[in-house]
Amino acid sequence: MKHRAANHKPYTALRISRILTVAILAIFTVLAVSCANFASRVSAEDAYLTRRTVVPYRRDTTETSSAHIPTETEVCAETASDASIYTPLPATTEIEVSSDNTESLESEPAAPVTDITEEPDDTAESDAAEPKTADISAAAETTADTSPAADITADTSTAAETTADTSIAAETAAAKPSSGKVAYLTFDDGPNKKNIATILDTLDEYGVKATFFTVGYLVDRYPELVADCAERGHAIGCHSYDHDSARIQKEGGLEAEISEWETAITAALGEVPDEKLFRFPGGSTKKSALDLKGKLDELGYKGYDWNCLNNDSMLKKCPADMTKEDWLKKNFTDTYKYGSSLKNAPLIILLHETYTETADMLGWIIEFLQDEGYSFGTLDELDSSWYY
Repeated sequence: MKHRAANHKPYTALRISRILTVAILAIFTVLAVSCANFASRVSAEDAYLTRRTVVPYRRDTTETSSAHIPTETEVCAETASDASIYTPLPATTEIEVSSDNTESLESEPAAPVTDITEEPDDTAESDAAEPKTADISAAAETTADTSPAADITADTSTAAETTADTSIAAETAAAKPSSGKVAYLTFDDGPNKKNIATILDTLDEYGVKATFFTVGYLVDRYPELVADCAERGHAIGCHSYDHDSARIQKEGGLEAEISEWETAITAALGEVPDEKLFRFPGGSTKKSALDLKGKLDELGYKGYDWNCLNNDSMLKKCPADMTKEDWLKKNFTDTYKYGSSLKNAPLIILLHETYTETADMLGWIIEFLQDEGYSFGTLDELDSSWYY
């Protein structure tokens, strides 16, 4: 009996060892299968996102381009209040128009300087010239011929004026190349408390004016930001009051949205701008806007879409192997090729105030367009609407 018991212990240990080995192998097998499934799912998602890259938009069958100009159906899906009217996207978005504006900041941004270009000081120049004039008058009493001194003074004054004019012309030429090509920077969904100061300061730095399509309820919230924007010489347009395409589509909705926006902008600026500019939330290709262009004309407004953008509102689509900055720049250069290729069409760039990345890359956009020979204008300088 003792012999049997002694032999039974190693046998039991062997069985337990075998069971543990089988269990460990099973666990490793399950883990390997799970990892393979996960890798397959990630690859499928990457492939789906690649397929979601939008195809080139063509204004008509005669246009050819490799770049895509998405409507705000895609680029502004994050800011619309009625998501049901937009083309479904892989990821659900929750950001509202005011998402960045509602962020709490420790302090208000300092009021930017309204004008960084120093005008020639005519008063100082005049004061400096007075002693010379007095000397010449004294010389006239003791010298028979003072005309040479007078001529020198006149030549000096003329040279000073020429120098001042040359300086102003040089500054203007630096800001606006003389090729005749004009680009129109436009900013939607503002005023934005977080980013507008950076945007305005950058525009001032380059001597560039832009068009701001503002949302009425944000104008009510930040009237001082809109006033600062207008005082710096930028054009102010209407982007509706609520940024609600569904409301605009209803009977009387367009009139109500514009009327409420006009009330807000009058409170901020003291009046409605003489040139009435409008951009439909989602762009004019949205179903809600197709039948409203004529009514917009009746209300005295000109409407504008865009043909170049950086796709800032699609930043969630930025691939993992690219930085946001590089992705935005690529979108801009790709769509620039499309917009600049259109015949008899202004180059209109869509940007959003609500993205810090856009505010940070604005200087790069301006320099890119300047290198391409563009000057800059505001949409109130155009004679008519421009839609897709």
